[in-house]
Amino acid sequence: MPLYVMDCYYRSSPYAEAVLRESVEIIAPARHVAIDEARRRAQILTPTYFELRDTSQRSDNLFFNSDTGEV
Repeated sequence: MPLYVMDCYYRSSPYAEAVLRESVEIIAPARHVAIDEARRRAQILTPTYFELRDTSQRSDNLFFNSDTGEV
């Protein structure tokens, strides 16, 4: 199954720039399943926002941003 990476960004204060603090691996059969799993994990991890990357893609592997929707 494909491997996806969920990059979690957090703010230390409301006006601070969000910074990457952790990356979580997600194994899922398809991108839409990975998005659903990332949303579930975001409820527990509570990042400011998260991005999902497809590790099978060599360049431009970002395919979802929780702030803006799909890329």
